[in-house]
Amino acid sequence: MKTRHAAVWLDHNEARIFFVNTDAFETLSVRSPNRHVHRHPVSREDKAHPGDAKRFFDEIARGLDGI
Repeated sequence: MKTRHAAVWLDHNEARIFFVNTDAFETLSVRSPNRHVHRHPVSREDKAHPGDAKRFFDEIARGLDGI
């Protein structure tokens, strides 16, 4: 599908990319590595897996490649 437009919605659980053209649309979901409930945060940084956020945003960017 040759995409003319895309929209991205994201939160701490996942990202959804919506691809839209004149006759169809598709959705791509990217799961966040931080899907669990985090009741008592020690800090705002992810010290256990510091590369997780980078991988999450890189996967979103790859999903938007060519848009």
